[in-house]
Amino acid sequence: MKYILHFLLVLTIIVIVGTTTFYKVDGDSMYPTLEDNELVFALDNSTPVRVLGLSKINPGDIIIYKLDNQDLLIKRCIAVPADDLNQIRKNIGGFKFDKSLKDKLMNEIQTDEKLQELSQRRIPEKKFIIMSDNLESSMDSRRLGFVDEGQIMGKLLVWE
Repeated sequence: MKYILHFLLVLTIIVIVGTTTFYKVDGDSMYPTLEDNELVFALDNSTPVRVLGLSKINPGDIIIYKLDNQDLLIKRCIAVPADDLNQIRKNIGGFKFDKSLKDKLMNEIQTDEKLQELSQRRIPEKKFIIMSDNLESSMDSRRLGFVDEGQIMGKLLVWE
């Protein structure tokens, strides 16, 4: 029994080390949740993690994703595939998504080419809408459009 427990402990450590990556926060776009230069770690969007369902992205999760220019950004997911924008909750992980912000986003959707796909108000398959906690200091879906599932590097493990 003792050997089984040791084996399971070693296996758990190997899985954790092999499926997590440390990142350093650069900037204040996620303030007050995350501060500039804070060290965080994420569950990689790797096959073992996906198989176990640990990397499933839900509204409120904080993700790290890669832009086309290879920059890594950390943002909060506020909508996942098949979500109806009219049903987005008012408060997601401390992020206040009030009517005026929803109206602003809907207006931007109607005028922004990057978000034109949202004209039916449903999030397309394998697409996500992300926002910063600090709305005044950020590049998020309001400017960048959708984040594709393939751009997501991992889900941060954050205790708020």
